[in-house]
Amino acid sequence: MLTCLYWDFAALPKAHQQGLRDQDTLVRDVLPAPFGGAGDEHRRRRAVTGHAISFWTWRSLCLDHGLTDAEAVDAMTAMVLALTPVPQAEPAH
Repeated sequence: MLTCLYWDFAALPKAHQQGLRDQDTLVRDVLPAPFGGAGDEHRRRRAVTGHAISFWTWRSLCLDHGLTDAEAVDAMTAMVLALTPVPQAEPAH
C-alpha cells in the first residue's frame, strides 16, 4: 500500500504531501529525543533516524535487496545505535 502511495506522491494534493512530510519529521524528531545530545551529535542521530524510517530505505533493503522486515529493523537499529554514546557508569566510591 505504501508503495502505491509514495510512487504517486507527486500526484497527491499538496496538503496530503505536506501531511506525510510532517508525519515523517515528527517521527524523526521523537525517536532520538530520549538519547539527548546536542549540536552535531544530535543532528547526525536525527539524520540517521530519518533515513532509517524512510519508506525508500525500507523498499531498498527489503524489496530491492531481499532482507526480511526483521533483518531491516536490526540493520537500521544498529545504524542508529552506532551513533548513540553508551552511558558510562559512575565509579563506585
